Amino acid sequence: MDSALEVAPADYWRYYLIANAPESADSTSPGNNSPAPSTRDLADVLGNFVNRVTKFCVTRFDGKVPGEGEYGDEGEKP
Repeated sequence: MDSALEVAPADYWRYYLIANAPESADSTSPGNNSPAPSTRDLADVLGNFVNRVTKFCVTRFDGKVPGEGEYGDEGEKP
């Protein structure tokens, strides 16, 4: 574990292990042992999320991100 922490911080390893679980094969590591987020995670998943939020703001709020509003009965500030 100490040698893994020399490569990357613990949070990167946590992400890597969760993103690749459950294993579908034996516990052999792939050629690339990097715990950094993959291109799929950054480009596809994050890009899709940003695209959906942008389209939602364009559709519902005339292309502007709304400011802070008042809390309703169900969303009262604790």
